[in-house]
Amino acid sequence: MIERRALIIFGKYPEEGRVKTRIASTEGEKTALDFYTNCVTYITAEAEKLRIAGTRVFFFYETGPGEQIVRQWIGYPFQFVPQSDGNLGEKMEEAFRIVFDGGFDKVVIIGTDVPDMSSAYIKKAFEKLTDYDIVAGPSSDGGYNLLGLNKHEPALFRNIIWSSEEVLEKTTEIAASFHLNINLLDELTDIDTGPELRAWLKSEKGNKELKLSLLNILLRHTG
Repeated sequence: MIERRALIIFGKYPEEGRVKTRIASTEGEKTALDFYTNCVTYITAEAEKLRIAGTRVFFFYETGPGEQIVRQWIGYPFQFVPQSDGNLGEKMEEAFRIVFDGGFDKVVIIGTDVPDMSSAYIKKAFEKLTDYDIVAGPSSDGGYNLLGLNKHEPALFRNIIWSSEEVLEKTTEIAASFHLNINLLDELTDIDTGPELRAWLKSEKGNKELKLSLLNILLRHTG
């Protein structure tokens, strides 16, 4: 029996003033927009590697510009689905439900603003789901940058204060209360602010090519 894998990407169409607003507050809106656009370009290219290898990729976009514009922007033959209403947890819960209802065995979700995300990291999450109910990729801010499941688990998306430092801890507690075993991958840096972006650029870890591109963006916009 062939295992059916699906990757969910959550993203929004890049419009100045609507993406990475905390970076924009210190680095300017153009820097925030370019940072986000470069991350999406890199992450979707990594996702395309998985799609070619047999993983179905779903891009869940914020409603607004419409599917055709988002499809042209991304440029890969992913399946495009509008995000549901509600908070982040409700949106993710519904996305997992939709994809699992499509008959997939393992489903992983990621965002579009973690520049160290890679196809290898995502592939490892799928592999860990053979032995674990849940796989999570810890973020440096206390949340997670990736979540993988082998069945729909609505409880994991409820009674959590999203975008807080307790997200991963609370998710782990909920998993334990339902006797679900969880595997944690290596921590990746979640970049939400200008100082976090500058610290990541100075660090030795991460994609060097992407770092060079983002460093040029900062130099270009700050002079």
